[in-house]
Amino acid sequence: MWDLSSLDEERELLDKEVLKIRQSRPQKYYETCYQEWEQELRARDLALVRDRD
Repeated sequence: MWDLSSLDEERELLDKEVLKIRQSRPQKYYETCYQEWEQELRARDLALVRDRD
């Protein structure tokens, strides 16, 4: 049988995993959109100007 503290710990771990998934989905979506947009610009012989280190 589970005690309350171990259930709380388990819930905390699951919450952290869910949060990671929820954060990674939009990031992956925007990265994909950006890559597709970049490919479209290249196909039209246009360039992206980036401000990178």
